[in-house]
Amino acid sequence: VLFDALQAAKARNVDVVLCDTAGRLHNKANLMAELAKLSKIIDRECPGCDRETLLVLDATTGQNAIAQARAFGESAGLTGIILTKLDGTAKGGVVLNIKNELGVPVKFIGVGEKLDQIEPFYPDRMASRILGMGDVLTLIEKAEQSFDEKKALEMAERMKANRFSLSDYLEQMRSLKGMGDINDLAGMIPGLDAKALKGAKFDEKGLARIEAIILS
Repeated sequence: VLFDALQAAKARNVDVVLCDTAGRLHNKANLMAELAKLSKIIDRECPGCDRETLLVLDATTGQNAIAQARAFGESAGLTGIILTKLDGTAKGGVVLNIKNELGVPVKFIGVGEKLDQIEPFYPDRMASRILGMGDVLTLIEKAEQSFDEKKALEMAERMKANRFSLSDYLEQMRSLKGMGDINDLAGMIPGLDAKALKGAKFDEKGLARIEAIILS
């Protein structure tokens, strides 16, 4: 399948090919041999290509992740890690050992189940979150993606002139929902660490009810 995909990509002048293998454990010899074969096919069919080999690791795996990363690196030659489930209680500290022992960096992190919740990994931002110092830069980036700057300025002017309407409120609320999970956003605000938010849970269904009230 991979051979055919690479041949089709070259015939169509495709710039990027994503190869997503089935999940496997590092102690399954036959599956790891299959992974090594896939790597050899890529090397043979695309010599000199700019290649990334990423291992998806569960942040809750613990120290067993080091053995897993080492075995995958020996079979396919890792260039990076994608660390998932960081929206839970796991901090993913094992990546420090992986980086120190194997020299493999974290490229992306998963902070939810949706596609837009895969984010580039920034060590300084992650350290700030763990220490309860927030993550203002990521919060700003999410706001820039969800809010139209021109519309936001217009709304601010209407608010100053006491002309802010329920329609404006609804639009702002929808933009806020587009930024992602409200509880995750709150954790990016400096000073609102895990202890401060303990027991607090924002009910996003409440936004849907408010929206239904305004629309009716």
